[in-house]
Amino acid sequence: MKKQILSLVNTFQHQSLMSLNEFTELLAACSAWLKLTDDNKLDKLQAYSGKATKEQLFEVLSNNVDVHFTSTKWQLTDEKLSELLHSMRQLLSAQAISYKDLSISINQLIDDAGKKTGSISIPDELCQLGVSLLGNQVGSVYCPYNNGNDFAIHLPKTSEKYGESANESDVFNASVHNILLSNNFHIVNSDPISSPHYMGDNGLKQFTSSVAMPTFNVNDKYKNINDIWDRFPEKSLMSDVYFLRHMLAQTENIVVCFVANGFLFRTAAGEKQFKQDVVNRHWLKAVISLPENLLLNKGISISIIVLDKNKTNESVNFINASTDQFIKKTSRTRNQLINIDEIISAYNSAEDTSFSEHISIFNIVENDYNLSPNRYISSEEHRQLIKEFKASNPPMAKLADLVDIIRPQAVKDDRDGSTLFREYNVSAINPIGELSGEGKILQVGNEINRACKQTIQTNDVLVVCKGAVGKVAIVGNSIPACSSDIWGSIASQAFAILRIKPHVDTITSEALYQFLISGWGQYHLEILTTGTSAKMLAAKDLNTLEVPLFTTETLNNIKEKRQQVIEKHKKIEQLYREIASINNSYNE
Repeated sequence: MKKQILSLVNTFQHQSLMSLNEFTELLAACSAWLKLTDDNKLDKLQAYSGKATKEQLFEVLSNNVDVHFTSTKWQLTDEKLSELLHSMRQLLSAQAISYKDLSISINQLIDDAGKKTGSISIPDELCQLGVSLLGNQVGSVYCPYNNGNDFAIHLPKTSEKYGESANESDVFNASVHNILLSNNFHIVNSDPISSPHYMGDNGLKQFTSSVAMPTFNVNDKYKNINDIWDRFPEKSLMSDVYFLRHMLAQTENIVVCFVANGFLFRTAAGEKQFKQDVVNRHWLKAVISLPENLLLNKGISISIIVLDKNKTNESVNFINASTDQFIKKTSRTRNQLINIDEIISAYNSAEDTSFSEHISIFNIVENDYNLSPNRYISSEEHRQLIKEFKASNPPMAKLADLVDIIRPQAVKDDRDGSTLFREYNVSAINPIGELSGEGKILQVGNEINRACKQTIQTNDVLVVCKGAVGKVAIVGNSIPACSSDIWGSIASQAFAILRIKPHVDTITSEALYQFLISGWGQYHLEILTTGTSAKMLAAKDLNTLEVPLFTTETLNNIKEKRQQVIEKHKKIEQLYREIASINNSYNE
């Protein structure tokens, strides 16, 4: 922000005792009034002439933006308003600042004020990427929902640009930027989902393309909407489906929409039905994952969905742009997206790259319509691992065919309970992957049946499915045996318990454990992991995990090696005890 504008903010906001939100809106209104005057778009009665009243300002705004104002909106005297406008006029006349400077400063002030309210602008690099994905389909572009103007200003001047937002402040700010930058962005104050504004000859107006970043994680808002336009065949708890469906309903060709990562892997009824539909129609063109922490004051990981209603091929371009290659660190908590041209190049290419792959519809269906790029794209290291593993060509089977999978639930510690259990969590895994220690003693009352169902046994394999996903443990002899006081040992709900089925002789607990901690096993657990703030491994994904089968000779060899690990660990523990003894004797 230019120092002259910053000085205006500091001086007049302090004198007027206005909040930063209120003063930013006032500064925007004054900027628009001066620009309309300079562009000769006002008559003599409305044009700024050196003196000003709030009534004049409200009248000008009411005639030029789609927002209703009242004369009590800003607690500012006419004298102070005139002083502010005079100072701005002097700076503009002296060319110390420009209207573009004012536009930039207003966005910065909106961001500063929005750190608490969440009302922030979209970073330029994300707007540039979103617009670039439209290609040459920019004859008429629809930018609905909040912050549509952030995309509109990056579109060609020749494009017809339209937006609608239910947020009055957003519409006001967009209208002001329209005036300051001489932009032709047509925006109205309306909720696009419940009452779409733009109509055509036979219903909703059709635009060449659309681009938007709707509000994230909105749930249960539109579930019971009465839609006369037949836009929403699915009912969904989360609103992502409604946002995307509306954009499709008003778009002839390309839809580019930013979504929270959770939408990519969720398979709730409405969301899965939507994904099935756009995949089966061949509309899903690309999914692009982005780095974390790109948005100011929003700890939300985001991706981009690109839909093309004229696409005919049966593959989807998955692009992983979340790696260090695309990150510039701007602060401890903020990242900036870089190398956008490389993303666009991969998006437009029919060839795979080191961070993008074209995936068949069949593969997406096999993955239950999970659209997370990390499910499909392998790093160079992982590709080499896959090549080596496939070269060995071992026979494989789904995990659910080999083991019983038990998903523990939370067991309440009930002070009135009469039965005692030991509960083991992730911290109880020792350096060689065994559960060890005394565990947490739980008094169990009414939930005794639940606890009994998740009692662990020797040779059970435990996989962490919540939090530290990918950690694996095996139940050996390092936990205390049951006693007259302790009924049994149970696993916490962070784990899934894998118990070899009685008839299975092609894999053992030791072999399963060694496979899961191997590079190949860890790679597959990683790509099956979902979640943003909390990592999860879904039961259905664990069921379908393919594991190798072994000959009796190989199983005996693995058992022997596992025993060697246990013996080595015992020696290490003995050495630690000897060290402790020496230290104690020195202290004495």
